[in-house]
Amino acid sequence: MAFHCNICGEESTLICVRCTKDTCHNHVCDKCHRCSDCCDCEVVLEDHAQGHGYAPEIPAGTRAHEAEARNQTAEAGAVTAAMEAEPEVSEGETEAIEHDTEAIQDGSVELVQLLEEGGREVADAVSGVNEELAKAKPGPGQWSILECLEHVAITEERGRTRLETAPKDGAPGIDKEKEARLTEQALDRSVTIQAPEAITPKGRFASLAEALEVFQAQRALTIELVREQSHDLYPRLLRHPLFGELNGVEMAVLIAGHGRRHAAQMRAARAVLEERAPAIDQGN
Repeated sequence: MAFHCNICGEESTLICVRCTKDTCHNHVCDKCHRCSDCCDCEVVLEDHAQGHGYAPEIPAGTRAHEAEARNQTAEAGAVTAAMEAEPEVSEGETEAIEHDTEAIQDGSVELVQLLEEGGREVADAVSGVNEELAKAKPGPGQWSILECLEHVAITEERGRTRLETAPKDGAPGIDKEKEARLTEQALDRSVTIQAPEAITPKGRFASLAEALEVFQAQRALTIELVREQSHDLYPRLLRHPLFGELNGVEMAVLIAGHGRRHAAQMRAARAVLEERAPAIDQGN
């Protein structure tokens, strides 16, 4: 399922941190991470008048001006930096690199296990639930099991896409304590987290079976990404509206925890609904 920028219609992998609408790279500010409709920074994003026969002047001293200058330099063929000899790596640096590589490889195995276990939790939570029960709400203002699973499936795809396309520069360093805290926070349902509009349930799936199929397909792709890209997950920089700057492993930890969080929510909803199943069957 592809997402598209609400401003220009291009394929989107980002959301605005203020209004939460889908936003592409051309219409999100690198400084405040808001879309061009919400951004108050003195940074020129993509001009809405492009295609009308003129190009706007880019003010000197802005981030956009600096980026344009860099692009012009690259287009002129200034590649001497890439041709320079790489500095010699010391023995201590080599040992540090080997240590970090071992940590990344060990972490990827653990991440894959968490993702696989979380996927099974989601499937188990809805196993045996009939479609009528799946569409019933456990209480006022609460999501049905189907709505909850829709949210999990959509969020899985968005999270993996962001992880896959994240820049590999400037990410926070390896912090195992932070990874543990993120896992706990993701699973703590005593703290209510308001889902952005872009990933709230909208009736995208006609049945529980369809929603589960989409989730499982997306989770399989997430596992494949983590397994195959384990060597460069840590350098990836992502920004989360609640948790701030994350590296790729921390983002994967949140993805794994998100499914488990909502598996617990669906189990709780199911328990309530099954208690009043006769009333639901009678249409009350």
